[in-house]
Amino acid sequence: MVNFKSLNPYEATVMGCPTFSFAVNLGCYLLYVPCPYGESHVKEKGGLLLPDEAQCPFRGNLRPLAIGARMSHLVNRTVSPNVWLLRRDGRNLSPTLSNVREALLNRGMRWFRRLERPEAVLRILMREPERIGRLWGFGGIPSPLRSYVTGYVALAIGNRDFALAHLKAALESGCFPEVSHELQSAIHAASLPSGPPGSP
Repeated sequence: MVNFKSLNPYEATVMGCPTFSFAVNLGCYLLYVPCPYGESHVKEKGGLLLPDEAQCPFRGNLRPLAIGARMSHLVNRTVSPNVWLLRRDGRNLSPTLSNVREALLNRGMRWFRRLERPEAVLRILMREPERIGRLWGFGGIPSPLRSYVTGYVALAIGNRDFALAHLKAALESGCFPEVSHELQSAIHAASLPSGPPGSP
C-alpha cells in the first residue's frame, strides 16, 4: 500500500510549511500472516483486504529524489527529509507529483520487491533490526510481534520446526488474545509430521 499523509496543523506549524505538504509512506501486508488483532479489524471491499498502513507488518517511507524538489527555501525551520513541500499557491504541484512518481517507480518498487518472496522476508526477520524510516513494523529482536510474524512466514515456506518455536513464543506471550485460537491452529499445523517427498 502507498499512503499519502498530509501534515496536521501542528506538524505544519513546526516545519513552517502548508498543511497540504505531505509524506509518502509504504506498507506491505502479507496475506499469509494473519492480522495479529483479528482479520475483522481489517477493512474489506469486494473480497479484497484494505489494511491501514499501521496494520502492515512491514512499513517504510519515501524521500524526495532531490533536495530541490522539497522546495526547502520555503521554510525557515527544520523540515523532515521525507516531506514533499507544496507552495501555498500550488504552483509546484506538477513537478512535485512527478518527483513522487519517480521515487515510487525507483526506490518504492525496490522496497516492495525485497518483500516479494517469503524466504527473503524470513531472512529479514532473522537478521535485521527495525530501521524507522526504512523498514519497520515487525517488532524488535526479540519481541512477541516479531515471533508472531516470523512463525507465520516460516510456516508459509514449510519450515515447521522454526514456525513452531516462534508461534509458541507468540502465544505464550499473551499479547494476542484476539487470535489465540488461530495461533493454536497454526501451532497444530506446524507440529504435524511432514509427509513423504512429493506429498502436499
